[in-house]
Amino acid sequence: LRPLDMATRNSKEASKADQLEEAVEKTIETLRRLEITLDKMSPETEDNFVKLMHKLVDCYAEVDSLKEACPGTVPTEVIFNYIDKGKNPELYTKARLEDTLQSYQRRAGQLQAFQVFQETLENKMRATRGEP
Repeated sequence: LRPLDMATRNSKEASKADQLEEAVEKTIETLRRLEITLDKMSPETEDNFVKLMHKLVDCYAEVDSLKEACPGTVPTEVIFNYIDKGKNPELYTKARLEDTLQSYQRRAGQLQAFQVFQETLENKMRATRGEP
């Protein structure tokens, strides 16, 4: 491949990986909403519960369709180390999901900080120009 073709290919792979990350984050958010709905389950919330379950199925389908974006697999050594330590291999997945959730929360905080910064900057610029 020529260097330009390689760069284009790498950007497409990165884009797919970003899409996969967003899909996983959306799945986590849907699971969080389901947890809240189940906690307050009543006949009035049943329709919302059903809608969220359908959305969760769609989220899983989206993640499944993007799985090729991450061609790697969990090395068997990692799984064996978890088993040797007496841990459930599913805890590895749980830990990765928790890391993803923390990353999502950091990014949400950064986004909120930028929005506050933008509003403050706009207000100061208006005040400097004498606009109301």
